[in-house]
Amino acid sequence: MPRTPPTPATKRINPASKSSLDSRRNSIQAPLNLSSRGPVKEPSNVVLPASGGPALTGFVFYDHLIPTLHESFLRDPRARVAIDMRKTDSVTATALCNLLGVGQVLKKFYKAPAELILDWHSTSLLNYMYCMGFFTLVDDFHLFAYDDGAVGGFAPRPPGKFRMLRCFSEAWELETADQLIAKDLSQGMDVDLAADLGECIVELVRNSMTHGRSPCFVSAIGDDEFGTQCAVTDVGVGFLATLRRKLPDLRLFQAEQMRKNDGREHLRAILEAVYRRVGSKTYGVSSVVRDLTSMGGVVRIHSHDTQVVFTRANYQRFAGRTDSRQQVVDELFRYLNLRKELAPDPLRSPLRVWDASFTGVHVEFEIPSSATRGAHR
Repeated sequence: MPRTPPTPATKRINPASKSSLDSRRNSIQAPLNLSSRGPVKEPSNVVLPASGGPALTGFVFYDHLIPTLHESFLRDPRARVAIDMRKTDSVTATALCNLLGVGQVLKKFYKAPAELILDWHSTSLLNYMYCMGFFTLVDDFHLFAYDDGAVGGFAPRPPGKFRMLRCFSEAWELETADQLIAKDLSQGMDVDLAADLGECIVELVRNSMTHGRSPCFVSAIGDDEFGTQCAVTDVGVGFLATLRRKLPDLRLFQAEQMRKNDGREHLRAILEAVYRRVGSKTYGVSSVVRDLTSMGGVVRIHSHDTQVVFTRANYQRFAGRTDSRQQVVDELFRYLNLRKELAPDPLRSPLRVWDASFTGVHVEFEIPSSATRGAHR
């Protein structure tokens, strides 16, 4: 029997916070509040392509799908949106997580699942999504309406050496989350390394449910050749709202800086979340980024309209600083802004800021196949 679908702890798809958006696109007005009205009556149907090209990746999700959704709501807030995947040939495990999050938000908005349009002939893509467990979660939580005839008629083949796609929606599930995740990961890697990665993932899940006040989706896929790709995504309140409830406990920024709405508020929130417990014995987001980058991994943290990419070099560049926090903040901003300006395109920049935003916190990371336990200890 399908489980009762979770209620997302979000009040809006939040196409962009007003203060940050006004400074970049004055033509766009206040963010659309998706909890302010009831079911749409006799809606029109707007079909939006899931990706601007053949591949739906995490970057394409933020650079194409979210802005497209945002523009659609601005043109006609009453329009019923359908996500069209007929021209999508491939999708990453991280993008699958984000797509489930979009389904969760749209369902809350429409009071019914949005439509997901699939191509019966895309057997390779459908097989991949099926083997990852995407359609099982969609069915269990009623996240999308789709033609299930499009996902039958072929023999399942497991993508990658191991795979995982799960949803955690109840507090009691945290008690066994570490065991479930470690078991999934150990299908394709050393058991001890799987336990270490599982610890990182469980911490992110706990943050989503405790601080973000939201159920969350977790994905992972990997093999001996390409390593491991994971994502943890929620549609909760985000880092900024959480940190504004903890102003006396800030480490990197002053309280008045965290209160500002100047287009950099979500960047400050990400940096505070990552660096606020450096050196602490409490295991948190900073520990997760430290451990994953020490393995040679790359970590991308997205909150609302901003994404910061952490590597071993740029994380450690600021983690051990003993300067005054204002000096560290100034240098962090100079470093990120300079790298953003020098990058030939946003895909090559450690700082990415979009006009349209996606509520919640979304963490993606990739670990090379050469990663071993103890590299981060």
